Amino acid sequence: MIKKILVCVLLGLFSLSFMGLTTIDDNLDITMDEIMFHGMDLGIAATFTYSGIQNGLHIWTLTDVQDTTYAADDIELKRLINEYRQANGVGELIMVKIIWDECLQHNMNMQDGTVPFGHDGFEDRLRNIGKEMYVGYATENCGMGYGSPQAQLNGWINSPPHNANLLHPSLTHMGVSMYGGYSTYLAIQSN
Repeated sequence: MIKKILVCVLLGLFSLSFMGLTTIDDNLDITMDEIMFHGMDLGIAATFTYSGIQNGLHIWTLTDVQDTTYAADDIELKRLINEYRQANGVGELIMVKIIWDECLQHNMNMQDGTVPFGHDGFEDRLRNIGKEMYVGYATENCGMGYGSPQAQLNGWINSPPHNANLLHPSLTHMGVSMYGGYSTYLAIQSN
């Protein structure tokens, strides 16, 4: 007897979803078309496609990996900043969730009027980040009213102090967020 099932397994921080036609026969031989893997704290989603059996082993092929932590505009702005840095001879920055969290919260605070537009609370953001990772040199850009990641990046590039913050060579990690018409880029030197 063959049963068609959809299985979701929660393992600690990870979620596995077995998608597509999944069958289990009386001998408990399992065949799955596709597996979705979500590392919830890691912010990734990976898709594996079943390739068949080779030498008695079930073979799965990684077919897609997506970043699920950040909003699409945040991912695009991060990509554009790193492309711009590389084009100017400085290294890429690693996006870190704790820094992104601080950027998003700052945007939310500016949007709801908790703080005025600008850098109020910068030292507090650095202290919060410092609870999870070393913070050496740090810099921050804020923006308001830019409708797209490219427009925001162009605004910062066209402002010499903001551009210098984008291209500082000792920076290693960043967070960047666009929310409610506000943007924050915070980058640090860390180990």
